[in-house]
Amino acid sequence: MFSTQQGILGCYPAGIDMMDPIGGTCGRMQFPKVTDMVRIILRNKEFEVHSGMTLLSTLQKIDILPESVIATHDGVLIEEDEILKDGETIKLIAAISGG
Repeated sequence: MFSTQQGILGCYPAGIDMMDPIGGTCGRMQFPKVTDMVRIILRNKEFEVHSGMTLLSTLQKIDILPESVIATHDGVLIEEDEILKDGETIKLIAAISGG
């Protein structure tokens, strides 16, 4: 259950945290639950992040070196400046080099 707080400027969702979904009601106002998530998969690890960020920003946020992976969405290569959209699953392939 979500709650709200009444502040000087009116109603706002309680416990606002950009990493957690929020929602609730205040009087007649409804705050929708935020579910805009993107799933990132690297080997056996899965991460969930909010959509709307670039691939580069997302990789930095989850501590993955951008130059160490190749990112795909539905089997198609995506660039670092690609904006990640709600519901997408991004698969990261480790880039390996050697001699």
